[in-house]
Amino acid sequence: LPALKPTPARLLPALAHAAHHHRLTFLQSPDLLELLSGCLHTGDMAEIVSAARAVWALAANNHRAKLVLRSAGITSAVQSTMQRLQKHSNDVSTQRALELLTYIQTVLQTT
Repeated sequence: LPALKPTPARLLPALAHAAHHHRLTFLQSPDLLELLSGCLHTGDMAEIVSAARAVWALAANNHRAKLVLRSAGITSAVQSTMQRLQKHSNDVSTQRALELLTYIQTVLQTT
């Protein structure tokens, strides 16, 4: 999946949707997990929100998925993204993204 590395932001919502319906495929793909992590680390607001939604779809009510996501470094990606966004938390879209990331962090930490 190297062709997915420079994924345009417009494809990330579709990936988030696919994550919900094709959870096993995502969890078994280091490239897709790296893509989500990379979008969280360096993406713009739209990419961060879409990647966060994909993580949420993967982790929701699935202990195995949470373990895979943790081992893939998604938890640390969420934390570093939250720290980055908190520096610029004066607009509504950033506040909403921070709320989503906070919820995802809680989901990933629960067993």
